[in-house]
Amino acid sequence: MVFLSGQATEPVDVPYVEGEHSVVISFAAHVYLARDREVRTGATVRFLDVTEDEFLLDGVVLPLPTFLNAEALVDEMIAAGLLASDDVVAKAFTEKPKAASKRSVQQHFKKTTGITQKDFQLIRRAQEAVRRLKAGDSAAAVAFDLGYTDQPHMIKSIKKIMGSLPSNLDAVHKV
Repeated sequence: MVFLSGQATEPVDVPYVEGEHSVVISFAAHVYLARDREVRTGATVRFLDVTEDEFLLDGVVLPLPTFLNAEALVDEMIAAGLLASDDVVAKAFTEKPKAASKRSVQQHFKKTTGITQKDFQLIRRAQEAVRRLKAGDSAAAVAFDLGYTDQPHMIKSIKKIMGSLPSNLDAVHKV
């Protein structure tokens, strides 16, 4: 099975059967499907047609992704014109953002990702918190370092975005 999903500010049920393996290819915020008319957000999932070892994306036949061919697959998607990039969004989090008004950056971000820049930052912060907690960092240190008001604030944010409490981090599939 091959499916597409987008940014989400709440947990998304992934159609995954225990015992199966999966390959997840995540793109940077500024990368989007060039031929999609609407940006995919939240629980919206688009299933793609699959044959034995290929899938169809917007009229282009591509090999099923594996850990070994993921980069070549992305290169093939770029060459076929399936992926595009928004320079304003690409530079939004850099030391030298592209010259644009705050409102213009907000509009580019919403059009490209389907969510606000603030929501995107909240997702990334929760992901970083989970990554650090899984690595064994103390909850108090993680909350402080990442700018949460306190530990309960961090816990509430992780639960809302990831769907699991920090005490049950094994339930968080990918970070």
